[in-house]
Amino acid sequence: MNPMTEVLHFEKIHGDRYSTLPPIFQNTAFMSENSDDIEKVFTGKAKGHTYTRVSNPTVEALEKRIALLEDGKEAIATSSGMSAISETFLTMLSAGDEVISLKNVQAGTLEFFDFIKNLGINVIFIDDLNEANVSKIVNTNTKMIFAETISNPSLEVLDIGNAANVAHRYELPLVLDATATPPSFAKTLQLGADIVIHSASKYICGSGNTIAGIAVDKGEFAWDFDKYKVLAPFSQFDNLAFATRMRCCIHSNLGSALSPQNAYYAILGLETMSIRTEKICNNAFELAKSLQDKVYVDYPLLNLKYKDLCFRQFNGYGGGILTIRTGSKETAFKFIDSLKYADILTNIGDARTLAVHSSSTIHNRLANKDKISAGVYDDLIRVSVGIEDINDLIVDFNNAIKDI
Repeated sequence: MNPMTEVLHFEKIHGDRYSTLPPIFQNTAFMSENSDDIEKVFTGKAKGHTYTRVSNPTVEALEKRIALLEDGKEAIATSSGMSAISETFLTMLSAGDEVISLKNVQAGTLEFFDFIKNLGINVIFIDDLNEANVSKIVNTNTKMIFAETISNPSLEVLDIGNAANVAHRYELPLVLDATATPPSFAKTLQLGADIVIHSASKYICGSGNTIAGIAVDKGEFAWDFDKYKVLAPFSQFDNLAFATRMRCCIHSNLGSALSPQNAYYAILGLETMSIRTEKICNNAFELAKSLQDKVYVDYPLLNLKYKDLCFRQFNGYGGGILTIRTGSKETAFKFIDSLKYADILTNIGDARTLAVHSSSTIHNRLANKDKISAGVYDDLIRVSVGIEDINDLIVDFNNAIKDI
């Protein structure tokens, strides 16, 4: 059996064996039978929902499913992938804290890093997440190591086990954005991460109809409450202090709640995620192979540096993104505009193939030096491959090469 389809057992997709799709609780608030009951919920003495900004049954159904798929203890769904990143950082960090991050993260995250400088939180960038690099910059203010499992759009594959060993050597949590490697073929927490983040708008939903994010806590990191002082008030929750503070404090106060309707769409996406991502990954590999002798194309399984790592971590899949370099911005535009099967959109993980010139769109607000650090060049095209017939895609992209 294919490992990608084998991993999604019935109970993990549906959350429990007695339901398939949950109802959409399009409620602002939830009533209680009496004042004593609602007091118990508000004071944490009883489980329940009071206000959708804090929790909602439909959203909870999504959280439980993702937590099961990722083998995590708790999951918190948010209004977007960026809100999941924001909440994760603000749950753990405060003024004076530092984060070590790979520099090749996506544009929205880089802009967020620039923003939190105003809050007194500093991000220090490194080229490679290894012991030698980390040892030079880690200090008492360092509270987190952050990276993407496959960087977007530079397509560098993280050795998750090695990154986890480095982080844990310094008693730091490893926080990974695993948007490019959904749980249908990657078990990021099992590989060593402590907290995993997804923009569920991408491969989890898969239809370009939903903005959603989710953060999953493995629930095993041993928090030092003298070091992580913002978590100290939640020390009674021990390994789940992070998830508890994120839900009860940060999530509630920032108001970045996922709507019940979008949670429902994300649950629908989970029903087909395994099939979609298998087709997408296979299409991406075949398309990349068909182009490699005609134009510069980058794809993890074509890179000897990452091929074995993809087999070890991602069941032999290289993800759904490839990049093409055409020599100039003008030829990149011409290539994209010649495509018949690719929509010009800035999303990834869609069921349809998408192509975009990253430098002039997603990364347009970055300085040139920061673009280069993120692997964004003026002639680079990012392609998020969909589930179309692979022969149609190969003909279309090869025809576009002839036009430049």
